[in-house]
Amino acid sequence: NDPFASPMGIAIDGKGMTLFVADPAAVTGMGETEDRGLIFTLSTGGGMPKVLTGTEGSRPRNLDVIDEGGSDFVYYSGLDKGAPGVMKISAAGGTATAVASGAPFVDPSGVAVAKNGDVFVGDTLSATGPGASIIQITAGKATPFITGLAIGYPLGVSLDMANTTLYV
Repeated sequence: NDPFASPMGIAIDGKGMTLFVADPAAVTGMGETEDRGLIFTLSTGGGMPKVLTGTEGSRPRNLDVIDEGGSDFVYYSGLDKGAPGVMKISAAGGTATAVASGAPFVDPSGVAVAKNGDVFVGDTLSATGPGASIIQITAGKATPFITGLAIGYPLGVSLDMANTTLYV
């Protein structure tokens, strides 16, 4: 129900206290009628969702919450100033920054962040040929990791606890 329109991705912070929900079709409710997308937060104990400030208009599809130096950060797929890619924002909100955007991203969906900082992104449309692809971001550089996958939409990715297996 309201405020959710089409929630696609969920993740929980490291303390197990906050649920993050990516909704690419949500509107802010401030006179907007066009899908612009938001990330919502809410207590894992329930309650009303709140907008994660700084994610407005980014059409977020999926996300992963990572502890970096004692602070949680949300990595999410969506749009960075109109270009497809992956962004990062403090779990408390603020200003999102691009981890990588533009080519080779076409339609990024699933996101998984490895312990070493590499980001794996499921892209439902490959820039290199037919099928979907998995894109790896290392030190801000995005490169195709696997291409030509016959996978539907949405495309989710996850890493096992040891970071030795990527699930698609």
